Amino acid sequence: MKRIIFILAIFGIAAPVFSQEREESKLIGAVRFNNIALMERLIADKVNLNEANEKGHTPLMIAIYNNHEAAVKLLLESGADVEAKDNMGSTALMGAAFKGHTQFAKMLIDKGARVNERNYVGATALMFASLTGKKETVGLLITKGADINAADQRGFTAVMLALGQGLEEIAAMLTAK
Repeated sequence: MKRIIFILAIFGIAAPVFSQEREESKLIGAVRFNNIALMERLIADKVNLNEANEKGHTPLMIAIYNNHEAAVKLLLESGADVEAKDNMGSTALMGAAFKGHTQFAKMLIDKGARVNERNYVGATALMFASLTGKKETVGLLITKGADINAADQRGFTAVMLALGQGLEEIAAMLTAK
């Protein structure tokens, strides 16, 4: 069993499950398994909606990353912090942009998430969406006022990141404005 876990960990597959330095909260566990009934009970009991795991990931971030729409809606309706940052300074909006979950990006922005927020290396949600070729999300972020000229600590802009990945269509969207 240890060998299987080691092999999975090398590829990053088991990291969220087996590398935890401390036990995750019950709410995070409920979110991971998309257990809405348990989430509702915990929220009714006034559990901390923003308690993060060892990587700084909040229940909202985990729900977004795993594409658990009902969990995302419940957390947002219950008042989860849309601007919470993980250990790298990334927000839930950056995660939604990276994964191309445009519907979640829109929900977050509607709840007050700042489109031009930066993580600890200066990256924005638009940079994440551009780097990963998430066309619909790029379009939404541009429409919502994302700064297409913002540069990270290395001096890279969203256009440069898109071109670096061979994503000419994304680069064209970014330069059309």
